[in-house]
Amino acid sequence: MGIIGALIQSFFPIKQFDSIENFSFIQIVIFIWIYASICEEVLTRGLIQGYLSPLTKYRFTVFKVPISLPVLISALFFASMHLMLLTTGMGIATVFNIILFAFILGIIAGYYREKTGSLITAIIVHMLFNVGGTCGGLLIELFKKI
Repeated sequence: MGIIGALIQSFFPIKQFDSIENFSFIQIVIFIWIYASICEEVLTRGLIQGYLSPLTKYRFTVFKVPISLPVLISALFFASMHLMLLTTGMGIATVFNIILFAFILGIIAGYYREKTGSLITAIIVHMLFNVGGTCGGLLIELFKKI
């Protein structure tokens, strides 16, 4: 999904506040792949989804997959956390793309958090999503230079 998000992003003009190209590989791994994934999942899937877990009985189905109210609310919260990117000078299309894919990630990570009962699965899903998005974005930037 992260790669798909990066591909969609390549069709919109990007106005960035600090390009990932300015990060070293180790900074990308530590801050984007590991740190952000853990912190964001502890807050959204751990605290928020965990607090709302008594509402798990309220569900709807998307593509034959049951999604509970706590999963939906934590995904909406996670996506809305990314609205702050508008204050960085990032373009509206860029922010919309990030919010859309953050919501999708939130649904997927929340589903697996609920299904397994473990925050680790949500963190791994988030990390993989960030790896895909970062690699996709870097590849797109590389091909633009060719």
